[in-house]
Amino acid sequence: KIENILEQGETGLNYLLKEKTFTNPDTNYIIKTSNFNQDYDKSDWMKKVETALDKIDKGEIKKVVLSRKVKMEFEKTSNISVLLSKLSKSYPRCYVFAYGKEDSIFFGASPEKLARLSNGFIEADALAGSFPRGRTELEDQILANELMISKKNRAEQQAVVDSITKSFESFSSQIIYDDKPQIRKLPNIQHLWTPIKAKLNKSNLRYLRKKYKKIITVSDNIKRA
Repeated sequence: KIENILEQGETGLNYLLKEKTFTNPDTNYIIKTSNFNQDYDKSDWMKKVETALDKIDKGEIKKVVLSRKVKMEFEKTSNISVLLSKLSKSYPRCYVFAYGKEDSIFFGASPEKLARLSNGFIEADALAGSFPRGRTELEDQILANELMISKKNRAEQQAVVDSITKSFESFSSQIIYDDKPQIRKLPNIQHLWTPIKAKLNKSNLRYLRKKYKKIITVSDNIKRA
């Protein structure tokens, strides 16, 4: 429910207010244990890839992202404010977020806008399909052009556009976006990008204005910290 999403998002934002300023932002967290470099079963991984491709061929799914879980244990308890500050400095063009639920915190730095409420609209970014950056300006533009005409990457990006617009349909009758994506360039990668916004229905807008007021206040305090 949207009430739970807002409440948990508010919890994550409140972590940033535990300290008015970030204490020791250059603190290094020493990893005690990690499974990052452990060998994995290549045959099992290939089987998963083949299964995903088969489901795509059958039309059961349009897009899938395969991943593996990495666990790390630090020698001392991490300060979430410091970690978020490090992310903000390392990825200045990304959106740093924290999402709290019970005793856990989901946080990171995303190149795409997850959600924003502004003047009666909700905004989000559809970001998918990627190519590396070029070593020269000319090579960079050639890669961007190849990305734009790549059927595979356009299909991946369209799947994200469709997913976002479908979710917006439950609370909006006016969804605005361009059919042709743009190129969003980051220091080490470039993506296909479609900004999407939707006008909120009046009933949703009244509720969000009331509920979102505290989150806006928290966000303003973060900017001033």
